[in-house]
Amino acid sequence: MKHKKRLYYSAILILIVLIGSFLYFKPTIKTMLVNKFRGRSYEKLVRIYVEKKEVPSDIIDNVKHISIKWKSFALSSNKKALQNTTVENKNVLITIETWPSFNAESTSVLDEVLKGSYDKEIKALANVVNLSKGSVFVRWNPEMEVPVKQYPWQYQSPSTYIDAFNYFSCHLKKLAPKVKIVWAPTGYPGDSEFWPGKNNFDLISIVLGSGGETLTNIYPSDLSDLDNLRFKLHRLRFMDKPVFILSADGMGNIKRTDSLLKKI
Repeated sequence: MKHKKRLYYSAILILIVLIGSFLYFKPTIKTMLVNKFRGRSYEKLVRIYVEKKEVPSDIIDNVKHISIKWKSFALSSNKKALQNTTVENKNVLITIETWPSFNAESTSVLDEVLKGSYDKEIKALANVVNLSKGSVFVRWNPEMEVPVKQYPWQYQSPSTYIDAFNYFSCHLKKLAPKVKIVWAPTGYPGDSEFWPGKNNFDLISIVLGSGGETLTNIYPSDLSDLDNLRFKLHRLRFMDKPVFILSADGMGNIKRTDSLLKKI
């Protein structure tokens, strides 16, 4: 009888410890295993640049920018939040970031893409895109050319990035033909090394005030905002695609960007 009581109380104690551990480590578990969905208002679309053509500002105003972090092993996808945002907004810009679930430095997220680790997420995204009555722009693993380690796909082989980008792009386009794929350098020197070929995407995005660029001094610059924007667009001059100009942390707005573009 005493033995049974001991087992009973031991089982209760173990259960309490397990519940306590789960509650204590819940934020960490969520970070590792849940695809994070959030608004990306800190990186605002301020202009769509098409050489020798003006894009109406109301198109820009009607684009909602959101972000999703995909984990290589995810137990929850936040699909409902993505679906609601896509259905409720006329046009949506979705920035996809691929991250390893367990933050292992030896894990290459680009290799994981090529192995099919994110195929389930690509399929779920395609299903949501197909529900939209407006335009859905998908921007994938941005700022890849900036030589810092802010994101796990930076400081990687350009050829591996290109292979992974085209794998993602082709799979998503096949499942959701109306999606618009955005190739997403910041416009930093060396971006053309990551060029995936003109048939694998529809638009380009660049970033004014990129956080990654402020972390590196490989190409130190004291350029004015006008010259900075001019050089970013100049590097893309042969790529013949519309360019989304994004402003990070309030570094630009529609009126000011328009003023700069008129001088270019």
